[in-house]
Amino acid sequence: MNPFIYILIFILSASVLAKAGLLAVNGLLAISKFLKWKKFVVGSLVMGLLSSMPELFVGISAALSGKPALAFGNVLGANIILFTLIAGVAVLFGGTIELKSKSIQRSLIFSGFYALMPLLLLVDGQFSRGDGILLMIALGFYLRELFFYQKKFSEVLIKKGSKETGQKKVDKDYQLFFKDLARFMTGFLLLIASAQGIVFSAGRLALALDLPLVFVGAIAVALGTSLPELSFGLRSIAMKQKQMLLGVIFGSVAINSSLILGLVCLISPFRVYNIGLFVNGFVFTCLAVLFFLIFFKTGNKLTKKEAKFLLFIYVLFFIIQILIK
Repeated sequence: MNPFIYILIFILSASVLAKAGLLAVNGLLAISKFLKWKKFVVGSLVMGLLSSMPELFVGISAALSGKPALAFGNVLGANIILFTLIAGVAVLFGGTIELKSKSIQRSLIFSGFYALMPLLLLVDGQFSRGDGILLMIALGFYLRELFFYQKKFSEVLIKKGSKETGQKKVDKDYQLFFKDLARFMTGFLLLIASAQGIVFSAGRLALALDLPLVFVGAIAVALGTSLPELSFGLRSIAMKQKQMLLGVIFGSVAINSSLILGLVCLISPFRVYNIGLFVNGFVFTCLAVLFFLIFFKTGNKLTKKEAKFLLFIYVLFFIIQILIK
């Protein structure tokens, strides 16, 4: 089949994925208000897990089809995108983001560690099932940390008051809740379907153009599967819910690096043969994490000037990845 057909399928799948991400986000925000969930917990756990669903299905599909390197490239590229492109675009559109709470600062340190952890496990050039077990244990520690400290996350999503009272108000609230739940599930199912389209087209495109799977995963697939995080980030900024943006960045990085890559390793252990792509990914993950930490540690905020530098890091990663493919 003509490679342009696969490119078209990829673009259409990515477009559906972006729309599905917005639909799921809107439903989730409404549910969160109804249940009075805390902003950062919603972003870190619920939205972090939801927005990582495309990466999860990419990973499982790639592992079952004997192409786990595609999943590794996807996780690698997605983590770099989270710390640079998504954070940078959100700040440029929404202004400075402040790091208010010590608990969120602690989560920032954790997310940096989780981003680097898979690359440290790959120093021997391969991912084994033992590495997969370690990554799943790391996921358990992350969940424990989040739930243990969740009481310290101060801001709660409060549902605006209604003039109605009594049983009539309760009935109306529950009707809205189930409507929002249906909207959330519709977005979730569309995310799954569009992710499958991305996996199919990316794998076929790699074969047609003779491109390394790690490269395709880190560049094309990572951009496609990161659209929910990007749409969620812009939506959070528009609604002045900036803590939720930080939550989804930190949560997605942790889930990508532990749950998704851990499952891939358990299903299909693999070796990375293109050392150049690995080194480039390692260097730019370190740069993205380092500068993200530095910017937030100097003044506890991320400014537009710093956001532009993070975007520059991603552009540089993109260019060098193409040059060494």
